[in-house]
Amino acid sequence: MDNFWKPISMIRLNTNSTCNLRCKHCYYIKEVWMNWEIMEFKDAKIILRKLKWYFKDDFKLILMGWWEFFLYPYFYEIIDFLYNEKIDYGIVTNWTLINEEKLIYLKTKNVSDITFSLEWNKEYNDKIRWKWVYDIVVKNIILTKSFWIRSNLDMSLNKDNFKYLLWMMQLCKDLWINMTYSRNLDFNNNSKNIVERVELDKNHYKVLIKIIESQANPNILNFRQENFLNFYFNILKKWNTQIQKIIKEKIKFFNDIKNWIDTKLSNRILYILPNWNTYTSWNLAIDEFKLWNLIKEDTQKVLDLKKMLKIYDPEKLKWKCFLCKYKYLCLWDRWASYWISKDIFAEDPSCPFFD
Repeated sequence: MDNFWKPISMIRLNTNSTCNLRCKHCYYIKEVWMNWEIMEFKDAKIILRKLKWYFKDDFKLILMGWWEFFLYPYFYEIIDFLYNEKIDYGIVTNWTLINEEKLIYLKTKNVSDITFSLEWNKEYNDKIRWKWVYDIVVKNIILTKSFWIRSNLDMSLNKDNFKYLLWMMQLCKDLWINMTYSRNLDFNNNSKNIVERVELDKNHYKVLIKIIESQANPNILNFRQENFLNFYFNILKKWNTQIQKIIKEKIKFFNDIKNWIDTKLSNRILYILPNWNTYTSWNLAIDEFKLWNLIKEDTQKVLDLKKMLKIYDPEKLKWKCFLCKYKYLCLWDRWASYWISKDIFAEDPSCPFFD
């Protein structure tokens, strides 16, 4: 594996498209919630063997049902397979379907971590999710901690919930925090998602640092600057001529913050992973991909990567295809996410795992 591939160290495998929750901030339409199309276990094995062969075990797999992995009917089979193949893996879940039996099983199968999400406090969660969700998730956090399985919190952070953050840090061994925006929702309209993205300024980062440093044994903080361009999305649509200038200013601010934090917590900041697709609709992701191409230092490398992976043209990729055809992977490198077909290595004659 040459230097070009080294930044790619995390791969997300989307196994199924069903969810047991109906969160008001969810970007996806109701057809997704009851879409029972799944990735067949035989296809999953082919994909995983190809990845293991190609990356020489130098990657971490994130199992993500997109939307709830624990609804995947081959849950036990795929975990057994990963364990036997010695593939490092973690799970993303809403944590409502975890129980002691599953935790015992995952512990014996060497799961590296389980990532979940909450929306601040109980009152706030009750408005966004069902009322029982908050209590059962907190209960399962404590249960998971008793098994010494690493728990990651994926939380939208704003200036009002730092005290809550401190409490969650005491429950979780590690913490993933979305540092870019908070969610403001129209609670009277369940069918429409209204999200206002609120950027944290340098003072908020300083408060966060103080909270972390106030602990006797600070937790590792996985710092993610997600959806890097989302905050400027509406501005960019109105003032296209200022795109380059705005983005350059944004990058300078981001780098200043990054360097400032690194000097304070160089041993605790693990990742900065801008991830363009995670919380956005597909159409928004397309626009962001175009914008990023405008400012990326080496645009040709992006185009070469697309060609090498035979990525579908986003503009031709139909919405239904994106929702239903779950034979895709999401490659995470330092700067972008790419949806690719399951046969990305099919033309490589040295690959031993053909369909």
